[in-house]
Amino acid sequence: MKRPLHVRFHPFPGLFFCSLFFLPQATTQELQQKRHDLQRWREDIDSKQYDVKLILRGLRTVKQQFTVLDGRLGNFEDIWKKLMKDIQELNDRLENPWLGGTEQDFEDRIRAEGMVYKEIRGALEMYAIQSQISADTGSK
Repeated sequence: MKRPLHVRFHPFPGLFFCSLFFLPQATTQELQQKRHDLQRWREDIDSKQYDVKLILRGLRTVKQQFTVLDGRLGNFEDIWKKLMKDIQELNDRLENPWLGGTEQDFEDRIRAEGMVYKEIRGALEMYAIQSQISADTGSK
């Protein structure tokens, strides 16, 4: 059984003297065991640091992918808002044909929006193709 470190203070007028007594010394075998334990802990820490570096590298890649995806989803959000706005305006117009302008204005607007929707359709089809290609190459 190892004894704890003992500290004895001797008060003298105006001075403190401290003497340290280290009772039994560690044996060579105990020192080797402690050295072995420290080496094992160091290897364990190094292994965990390596794992953390791999995880961080993976997280950086995922972050980049999410940044790109966030930009794309932002575009979808804009498209969705436009669709909802146009649907609401069309419903309002169909419910109340005398609302806002002549019949010719309404037809002109539908033709103009038709061209916009063709562009949106083309962009969505291109996105679907690119997504499918990415999914096919990513799964291999």
